[in-house]
Amino acid sequence: MLTRPRPHRVRSLCTGPLLDVPEAQVAEVFETNVFGALRVARAVYPHMAARRAGLIINVGSVVG
Repeated sequence: MLTRPRPHRVRSLCTGPLLDVPEAQVAEVFETNVFGALRVARAVYPHMAARRAGLIINVGSVVG
């Protein structure tokens, strides 16, 4: 059975000079942008493995 792709888009960013950005804000961005993508991949992988097919495409941007 062929299913339609389901886009997953979540974005979080920091603005300003790195040394001026609070560490909590950097942690929030990292949590969203890195661990968010990891959690999505881990959630769908068992279904893809069972079907022996699938594709995960992560797109990132330094601009936002």
